[in-house]
Amino acid sequence: MKICSLAFIVSLALSVSFLTQATSWQCHNDIEVTCHAAGCNAVMDSNEQFTPADVSFNDEGNTQICMYSGCWAGKSQILTLSPYLVLLGETLTWNNPADVQQISALISLERASNIAIVQVAGFHEPLICQSTD
Repeated sequence: MKICSLAFIVSLALSVSFLTQATSWQCHNDIEVTCHAAGCNAVMDSNEQFTPADVSFNDEGNTQICMYSGCWAGKSQILTLSPYLVLLGETLTWNNPADVQQISALISLERASNIAIVQVAGFHEPLICQSTD
């Protein structure tokens, strides 16, 4: 009787951990958009000094935004889960030791299309995302 009970408990624990596994996304941009008070500028060709961003995040708030020479990373607050996953990173830390800084960033993912927008450091990037799970 105890063996059945133990097997049931182990089975239940495994199924619960599977149900609570975070969903993750990996994203990149094929256009670079910067905006300032005077207006926005878009670069569509990587030959024009445009290096695609590499953005990853999950629905538990783990966030990494890599652009040019480094990455901002940290834990973001989940503002909403559905139909958009919206994350606000208020203290993402830059990983370049020569220029340590913290910054805030906003990511909004439309789950149905896997298209996201990231706003960070004057960039307003549309992103093409794929679930990595």
